[in-house]
This record gives sequence, structure tokens and C-alpha cells, in this order.
Amino acid sequence: MAHIIYFNIEGLAGKSDPLEYKLDRHLNVFYGVNGSGKTSLLKILNSAMSNDASILENVFFNSARVGVYSVNKNREFNLVCKKDKAILRKEKIYTQIWSPSGEENGIQTFSNLEKLSWQVEEGYNSLNHAYLDTNRLSILGTSASS
Repeated sequence: MAHIIYFNIEGLAGKSDPLEYKLDRHLNVFYGVNGSGKTSLLKILNSAMSNDASILENVFFNSARVGVYSVNKNREFNLVCKKDKAILRKEKIYTQIWSPSGEENGIQTFSNLEKLSWQVEEGYNSLNHAYLDTNRLSILGTSASS
């Protein structure tokens, strides 16, 4: 069993200020207007717990640091994921290369698996947890957002 202790996310949903919180082990509530980054935040936290950065291919953020406490291992793990100023488009990461004069020089492509991953401490593996994506919720056959 494990729980998230804290997170620090830079560039979440295009925001200039980092989003940083220490979480309560039992209950946390995230609220905000549409487009404020709630679902993106949950995807980042889920990605950290699963140690699977491929979940973040289409999530807009620059870097994330997540602290996870494992009760079974009786220790805290710190995870870091950075997008290195990459621009995500479809299924590829495109990084623009600029000449010293500031003119665009070309575009290099990298697969998401080569570029995006969590840096984890030794002993950290995917943790057993469950995450229900809110996009899949419905009430009596209608969308929950209706």
C-alpha cells in the first residue's frame, strides 16, 4: 500500500506558477473551472504511481515531482518527470532547433518512450493502486458532465 505525500508540477495547463501541495493521506479535493488542469493533475499522479510516463503523452506540463510513501517498504520515494521544453503533437515529440541568429533551423522527432520517463529511486516499482478516469463516469446512460 502506498500514498502520495506531495507534488510539484511546473507548467500545468500552461500556468506560469508551479502547482505545489502536500496531500492528506485520507482525503483531498481538487476543484476548478474547465481547463484548469484537474484531470491533467490526476493523470500525472496516476502516472507516477504506475511508473508509466506513456500516460502523459498528451498532458500539458513542463515537469513534475511527486513524493510517494510506500507502507510496505516503509520509505518515501521521489519521482521526477521532465518534458525538456518539448512540444507534444499527436504521437510524436517535436523539438525545434534554433540557429544562433534565432531563425528556425529544423525539426527533430523523438518517440515518446525515448523522451518521456520517470526518474525513480532504486527500489521503486509500479505500485498497486486504482484510478477511475472521470471521463468514463455516467449517470443513467448520460454523460456526467451533462
